[in-house]
Amino acid sequence: MPSVFVTVGTTSFDALVAALDTPAVYATLAAAGYTQVVFQIGRGSYEPSAIEAPVRVTSYRYNAAYKADIEAASLVISHAGAGTIMDVLHERKHLIVVPNTQLMDNHQTELASALADRRHLLQAALAELPTLLATMKWDNIEPYPQVDEDAFPRLVDDMMLGPHAT
Repeated sequence: MPSVFVTVGTTSFDALVAALDTPAVYATLAAAGYTQVVFQIGRGSYEPSAIEAPVRVTSYRYNAAYKADIEAASLVISHAGAGTIMDVLHERKHLIVVPNTQLMDNHQTELASALADRRHLLQAALAELPTLLATMKWDNIEPYPQVDEDAFPRLVDDMMLGPHAT
């Protein structure tokens, strides 16, 4: 069942949840083949109502297994928190990032812009989100490079023992 996972992390981002909790957005997602939308709303006060939505809508505040929701999703729509972005990109999921411009120093916009410029994700302002959802194309998105967890130990071995010692 193709699903959308919306996450705001540990803070609140009511504006993102409210922007997605509309009949027009649900209709757009259903037309694109999605059948379910799962909201992780954090400390937010806005809870999705999904009145007569053509998709199944559920929500929760926190879930220790939120990574399972990322793994299960076909599309993730997220705030621009670094941890969330990296979790989604490592799972190689389609990702739309909406920076929370109400945060101090707007650091989320910088991170989202840098990764969008490298074509690893799509980025949208809240006002642009409905249009992006109706026109989203993933053809030009580049998968985020997988991390080589053995690279650093290999480098240390090469420096200490000589190249190809391991």
